[in-house]
Amino acid sequence: MDTPPETHRPGRRPKLTPAVVDTICQSRSIGMKIAECCVAAGVSQQSYNVWVKDARAELHRRDEGLDPDTDELMELKIRLYYQMEKANIVLKSRCLATWNRAATTDWRASRSLLISMFPESFAPNRDLVKAIEQGKRVDEAQAGVFLELVEQMIQWTAVRFALSSDDMNEMREQFAEVAETVLAAAQ
Repeated sequence: MDTPPETHRPGRRPKLTPAVVDTICQSRSIGMKIAECCVAAGVSQQSYNVWVKDARAELHRRDEGLDPDTDELMELKIRLYYQMEKANIVLKSRCLATWNRAATTDWRASRSLLISMFPESFAPNRDLVKAIEQGKRVDEAQAGVFLELVEQMIQWTAVRFALSSDDMNEMREQFAEVAETVLAAAQ
C-alpha cells in the first residue's frame, strides 16, 4: 500500500497515490472510459475531475511564472494529468493503427478514415444530407459539390487499392442510389 505524501495535512489519507495514477492511466490506454478507470482504481470520478482541474490550474500558474506548488500531492496530480494525456495518445494510436490496417483491405474503412481525418475534403455536407433526408429541395451547386466529393473518394480509394476499372464501376454503382437521391433533391 502506498504511503501518503508527507506534506499532506493530518487527517484523512489522500486517495491519490502513484498506484492510483498508474491504474487509471493503464486502464485508459486500453480503451476504458474515464468513469471505468476510476472504478478500477477505487476512486470517484468526481475526485479524478478535481485532481485534473487542480493540475491544470497549477500548470497555468507555472506558465504565468508564479511560484509553483511543489507538495507531493500536487506533483501526483500533475503526473496524473500528463500520464492521462499520454494514455489518450496511446489509445488513439492503437485505434488508428487498427483502422489503417482495415483500410488497406476494405474501402468502407478507408472512406471512414478519410472522413474522420479530412472532414473538410471528404465529409458530406451535413446540412445537405439533412435537407435531402427531410425531402427538401437543395441547391444544384451544393448537390454538385457533394457528388464531386463522392467521386474524389472513389478515385482515391481506387488508387490506394489499385482497383480495376470494373471494381471502380462497382463502387460507383453502390453510390448510384445516393447520387440519384441527391440529384432528385436538386430538381
